[in-house]
Amino acid sequence: MTVRLDSISRAFSEGRTVCNRLGCVILYTGDNCALCDTALKVLHEIVAEFGLPLNIVAEVDIETANDCDISGIVALPTMSICGKIIPGLPDIDDVRGALMNAILRGCLFR
Repeated sequence: MTVRLDSISRAFSEGRTVCNRLGCVILYTGDNCALCDTALKVLHEIVAEFGLPLNIVAEVDIETANDCDISGIVALPTMSICGKIIPGLPDIDDVRGALMNAILRGCLFR
């Protein structure tokens, strides 16, 4: 599989994705979240497995999120990968599957 890294970098350097999200891979966190650092580590490891740059992951602190819809976030940490919501500490296979689906759908590219 070939991943177009130049398209990913360009899309995320512009600040928003084509679907007007902060990113297609978002980790929602908070100051008192005990598992958020672990979730970020898991997410970074899986993103790196796919050979994607870590800057495709957007972190959103729900306590300071001004321009981000957090209405569907019911637990911390929560990941959103191309619209698939994964609450709590994620199962690694769920994250891999969601990321693969995002790649296949072209969600990460413009």
